[in-house]
Amino acid sequence: MKNFANDLKKIFTGFHHELNADYLSTHEKIQLLGGENKADTAQRPTKQQASPQQEIARRVAIVTDGLGLEAPLDYAIEASDNQYTQIDLLIHGAMDNSKISIMEQRVQQAGLACQRIQLGANAVEHLMDYIRRQSSLLFVVAKPDDSIARNLMYKASSKGIHRMYIPLVLIEDNKPRLSSESAA
Repeated sequence: MKNFANDLKKIFTGFHHELNADYLSTHEKIQLLGGENKADTAQRPTKQQASPQQEIARRVAIVTDGLGLEAPLDYAIEASDNQYTQIDLLIHGAMDNSKISIMEQRVQQAGLACQRIQLGANAVEHLMDYIRRQSSLLFVVAKPDDSIARNLMYKASSKGIHRMYIPLVLIEDNKPRLSSESAA
């Protein structure tokens, strides 16, 4: 009976780790699997216990030109709130500062840290460089029709040396579209 109880605990622990795998960074997953000394690993702090440095240690990035970013921003805010991350707004192209400021305000109203990063003229290369330099980046959020996100996918999927080791989450805005057939 004791072996059965131990086996049951292992099964439940496995289910717990499987469910939480989406919320752990690669470093935390390695620690869980025994890749590093577990004694050095502190428990994940709650939002109230986390110091400002711990809160901004992990990042979620949003690629935007400031247009039509309702659902992707909502997704990033919710994910960041659940995973104790900072949101980086990676801005490209001609932008409307008032719309970017509204996005920053929404992030700050959710109680999250926000950083604005302007991508240069060669935005795809700057984005790939940003991804390579940010070891704490969990994922990048963009709209499917964003030109920089499409170019990034093309470069990451090509057989060259460009690889992307973090997820690119594409989220379409939920606004209904009017087609020419429905207008008739």
